[in-house]
Amino acid sequence: MIDLYKKYYLDSDKVQQILKSGIIVFDTSALLDLYYYSFDTQNEIFRNVFKYLSNRLWIPSQVYFEYVGREYLKNRKKVSEKPISSYKSLITRKDKNDDGGQVDAIVEKASLLLSKNILEIKNQLKTLKEQTINEEKHPYLSADIYANFEKELAQYEETTTQFVEQSKEFKKLISAEIEKRINEIQTNYSTDNVFNAIQDNFLIGKEYNYKQMLEIAHEGEFRYDQQIPPGYEDESNKIGLQKYGDLFAWYQVLDFAASRQKDFILVTNDSKNDWFDEDKITPRFELLKEFNEKANKSIWLLSMKNFIWTINNLLDEKLNATTLEDVNSLEANKSNYNIQLDLSIERIQELFNSYLRNDLYIIDKVVLNEEIRVFNNPQLYEAEDESGQKYRIVVTVINGANYVRMLHGMTNAFEIRNFYVVNKEYYKFYNLVIISNKGIVPACLEHLHKNKVKKMFNDHSIMTAIGYIEDSKILLSKTNFSEQ
Repeated sequence: MIDLYKKYYLDSDKVQQILKSGIIVFDTSALLDLYYYSFDTQNEIFRNVFKYLSNRLWIPSQVYFEYVGREYLKNRKKVSEKPISSYKSLITRKDKNDDGGQVDAIVEKASLLLSKNILEIKNQLKTLKEQTINEEKHPYLSADIYANFEKELAQYEETTTQFVEQSKEFKKLISAEIEKRINEIQTNYSTDNVFNAIQDNFLIGKEYNYKQMLEIAHEGEFRYDQQIPPGYEDESNKIGLQKYGDLFAWYQVLDFAASRQKDFILVTNDSKNDWFDEDKITPRFELLKEFNEKANKSIWLLSMKNFIWTINNLLDEKLNATTLEDVNSLEANKSNYNIQLDLSIERIQELFNSYLRNDLYIIDKVVLNEEIRVFNNPQLYEAEDESGQKYRIVVTVINGANYVRMLHGMTNAFEIRNFYVVNKEYYKFYNLVIISNKGIVPACLEHLHKNKVKKMFNDHSIMTAIGYIEDSKILLSKTNFSEQ
């Protein structure tokens, strides 16, 4: 039974063996994602990774058609523009829900040190002196008592003024570096570094004739109706033969594998359920079995990120840290992952009734004040228990295992509470941080042990629950309070 399991499900050693000698297939999503990387990262991948895989890189003709004939023309410019937008957002925050604008925020806060705090101190000091300068009435204080403090204040004002100017210079340096990166991207777009690398390094499979495509489409009707992978998730959003594109590509992989008698790795960033199990990591069993029976060989699916990190272990010249970080942060930077989740009042009420506390009643959604700095577009709800105690519930959905995003998810509730406290409004708080899928839960939970997140999670003044999305439902993974 174990041997049968290993026949289809490959361990890391077997995956590495295939990377050493097998065929590596890229799908359209993987090819397009190359545009997200910096110019330097692209070149290092082409120079080291593609060179290592020389004569073993292959794409089905369907993928080449989608990339060049349709997706390339339609999406290449759009994909290329996204990293430009991510660079620009480092400077200026697009809107209140954007987690960018850090550079502008630094300059703004630095300026406030001078314009608000020092000015206020100087005004208060002036008032104090005016109230105590008359020696003929109380209160009276000797003028000498102010001398040293005024000296220190003047020095601090001078230092602060210098710091404000340094923050502005810092913005100039950052802006210049960003402009350099944007120019690289635009140059890469005009010369199309990625397209050239594909032409130079990839073998292209044999094209199906129209009759073959119709025959596969006919079979695809049955497969899609029974949700047999791959491709059935494209049925509703594509028309004609387009909706069978993944199936065409898959059949071309099967045909090529049968002729070459090699194990295969398929590199894809298509994480839909018609390719992967719910963990978004394990390939669908149907694909593994179909490939094995067709070619009498094994196949495994890897995301671009996992592919790069795994093959890096095999390279004589390892990829540099900057390249790996670029690859690692790809999903976070793409910003095109749209989580479909019901966050209605009824859904949140159901969550509380099922997992948290039955006596808490969700009253309404609350519009977030523009002055509150929040991240990842959290939803805010007002609630009340049977005793009349008022609550605020903050729900933030994060779509990656990135530490910063986890920190932002925790921060939102504290920022909102602080805003209310300043305005002398006092509520009890629930903070729900919802992770986009179960597969990244372990990585996100690890962040709970890092200082900033750990401190907030251990602060029981805000009752926090960490959950994840599974089949459009919210399931709880960890809380800092006893579930009721």
